[in-house]
Amino acid sequence: AEKLTPFQIQTMLEEGVRRYSVEAKGLGELVKEYLAQQQMLNERGSCGDQHMRTVNCISSKVVEYLGDPLVRDIDLPMLDDMVNMRLKATNKGGKKVSPRTVRNEVNQLSAIFNFAISKKYVSENPTLLVKLPDYKAEVGICKPEDLGKLLDNADHYIQCWVMFGA
Repeated sequence: AEKLTPFQIQTMLEEGVRRYSVEAKGLGELVKEYLAQQQMLNERGSCGDQHMRTVNCISSKVVEYLGDPLVRDIDLPMLDDMVNMRLKATNKGGKKVSPRTVRNEVNQLSAIFNFAISKKYVSENPTLLVKLPDYKAEVGICKPEDLGKLLDNADHYIQCWVMFGA
């Protein structure tokens, strides 16, 4: 076996200190703490109910996709595997999962990592290194018959908004 150079030993020691000087916390446990903090912010009026529904839904799914590893063990290859797996997956309706959905999931995980950094559970956010898929929403033009259906089913506020561009 080759002998390690002083530089290699120093690098290994620095990595060990960085990795093991933080608390060993599972992603599921971290998500519970994060959701409790988000609930407190919701009660304070700092975020809305729709935000809470979204955060609760996506956060638990991310734990499921990654398999509840220790937070300090989540790295770029693990996140790339999750992104690739999600892009190949289908939803309940049988459609492929949208790149926008995957982007939202990674963004939610990034928010969780930022929370973990603030609690000193980790020192960096590996989601910042993930190359996310491009997403371009389809743009459609309303035909007169579609616009008629839209206006027939819209409330007064929306009718005014559509008719006057308010």
